[in-house]
Amino acid sequence: TLPAPIEKFHRDVDLCIDYFFVNGLPFFHTISRNIQFRTVEQVRSRSSREHARALSRVIDVYDNRALNIVKIDCDNEFDNEHVRAVIAPRVLDVASREEHVGPVERSIRTIKERVRCICHSLPYKRYTKIMVRSLVESVVFWLNSFPVVDGVSEDLSPAAIVQGRQHPDFSGNKILFGAYAIVFAGTS
Repeated sequence: TLPAPIEKFHRDVDLCIDYFFVNGLPFFHTISRNIQFRTVEQVRSRSSREHARALSRVIDVYDNRALNIVKIDCDNEFDNEHVRAVIAPRVLDVASREEHVGPVERSIRTIKERVRCICHSLPYKRYTKIMVRSLVESVVFWLNSFPVVDGVSEDLSPAAIVQGRQHPDFSGNKILFGAYAIVFAGTS
């Protein structure tokens, strides 16, 4: 369940959405205004049906924690019947032409800066599509894993609020993105 202060004061969520590209790969990105929870998903295209599918998956994440998405801020690319059908009865607030939605643009800039920093520290000259996707997902995972300065809680991370995840899971045999590992594949 949600922590009591979050449930009482921050149950209603405003969501900001947009697309960005890394190495030519399109990503659908959302960030909630107060909680500062980010989602990112690689998409095949920027069609109106793809907008609706990606947005539907994000809405399900918030619904699973009983958080109400009240308003969705976007640019005019998302103003179509497929998106409106998925978000009903929520409000779709479309920015005017040549305008941008500030919180999501700033979040995109933060993600891209961190992706560049990690790429700069790695020994690779080229990155496959799966490496790029994993890198972007890893950056968003870590951004969601720690409390945000201007968020709704000083103690809870955005992931703890929206997903119920208390801290990053370091158990198991997972290797973090960019880490070096010696792996024995055995001979049989």
